[in-house]
Amino acid sequence: MHEGRYAESLRAIDTAIYSGKVHYLAHHAAEGRAPRKRLAPAP
Repeated sequence: MHEGRYAESLRAIDTAIYSGKVHYLAHHAAEGRAPRKRLAPAP
């Protein structure tokens, strides 16, 4: 009897994950032109 509520929760989680990914990718795409300091720490 809770299928509707369950599906709603899944959709909300899915949307949150999706917008999180979009935000992350957009943020890193903007930084993509700059050198990756995090991946290659200076000696």
